[in-house]
Amino acid sequence: MGNDELKRLVVRSYQAIFVVLTIVVQGCTAGESSVNQDLRNMAQQAGIQIAAVSNRRLEIVNYERGQPDYVMEFGPLIGPTRASPDGRYVGGILNNYEVGATTGRDKVVVIDTHGTVVWQAPGVWSWCVALSSDVQKAAFQGDAGLFYALRQSAEASVKLWPAEAARTPEERGCSLAWSPDADRITYASGGKVLIYDFRSSKSTVFADGTYPTWSPDGNWIAFRRPDGTAVVRSPDTGMEKIVAGGDKILGSLRWSPDSGYLLYRVRSYRFTNVWAAVTTLSGSWTSRLRVYRLRDGASTTIVPALPSNSGEHFGWLKTR
Repeated sequence: MGNDELKRLVVRSYQAIFVVLTIVVQGCTAGESSVNQDLRNMAQQAGIQIAAVSNRRLEIVNYERGQPDYVMEFGPLIGPTRASPDGRYVGGILNNYEVGATTGRDKVVVIDTHGTVVWQAPGVWSWCVALSSDVQKAAFQGDAGLFYALRQSAEASVKLWPAEAARTPEERGCSLAWSPDADRITYASGGKVLIYDFRSSKSTVFADGTYPTWSPDGNWIAFRRPDGTAVVRSPDTGMEKIVAGGDKILGSLRWSPDSGYLLYRVRSYRFTNVWAAVTTLSGSWTSRLRVYRLRDGASTTIVPALPSNSGEHFGWLKTR
């Protein structure tokens, strides 16, 4: 093979590589654009938006600007929050000391997306809350174990689940979720994802991992594996597949009401805007808020930088 022929072969090889890379990049860009359009359609047609409820504030993600916009004062002062599976309600824990009460009793508080309290019940301080699909039950997990509250007019009963449901010292965050018919609940403890069944009054180990969430249609449980990657697994067949592009995620994956999309965070140190720069320089690393489409694996970043302590407040809300 002569030098000229070798040069032509090298050039053709580079051209082929360039074409492949171009196709890949275009495919990724098209996928991101498609997911972004889906999110806009959801907001315009169904009123489903990605939003955060924290410290009496409702903030909705502005997809054009890539950051949350403050919308209004919202409900009572509550701690960790989580939207109901259909996005119509938000559950949280209210610490009465923070609002001047003398009893010191924490409460489970359920509010609608207008900020009106729908019901509340005695509870315990917790870093995670979950509402059942009919919003008649609220589960919460703390250092003492796993609890749930039943709505009974204005008040509710609170029951304690097994002590093994308590968070271990290394578990700083948590996530739990009801099955669609509210006869089971998935939670994590000791690095294991478990399912508690009300019919047998027993917990069984589902997988190694943390931060489980149950899809509203009941077909999947999403969770974070010990290596930080995200998976969804069928509670019926055990079939499992990697999601979020194999990225190492932070915290939980939150399902859209139609079970077609997952909201999650990945770590980011990029100075993408003033907010990111200030929080990073002050000692707080930032994270990116992303959305993954289950049917084809396409994903997009909707907020390029968030303060590290705000990501778990975001979820899917039906705002109209």
